[in-house]
Amino acid sequence: EAEFGGILCINYLVNITWQVFSRRMGLSVFRGSRVVDRLVTKKYIERVDCYEDKMCKNIWFTEKGKKIHQIIAEEIQHIEDVLTSGYPDAKLMLLKGDLKRICRKL
Repeated sequence: EAEFGGILCINYLVNITWQVFSRRMGLSVFRGSRVVDRLVTKKYIERVDCYEDKMCKNIWFTEKGKKIHQIIAEEIQHIEDVLTSGYPDAKLMLLKGDLKRICRKL
C-alpha cells in the first residue's frame, strides 16, 4: 500500500527529494526513506545524493517506474470514468467538493 501511494505521489517529469516525498505521503522522513528503499529495490525509482546536503537524496522514476505509474494512472482514470458515467458535470463538481470535505475531516 505504501509503495502504491509512493508511486502515485511522484511526478514522473520532476526529480524530488525524499523529504518532499515523505511530506507528500504524510510520513516521517524515516518512514518515507523506508518506502523509498523498497521502491529502489524494486527498480521503480533511482536515488542520488544531493550536492548541497549529503543527508538529502534526489529521487526519480526509472523507465520501469514510469511505465507502472502510467498503468496506475490509466486504471484510476478508467475507474473514475466508469463511476461517473451518466452524471452531469454540475453534479460531479458538487460530489467532488463533498468528497474533499469528507476526506479533510477524516
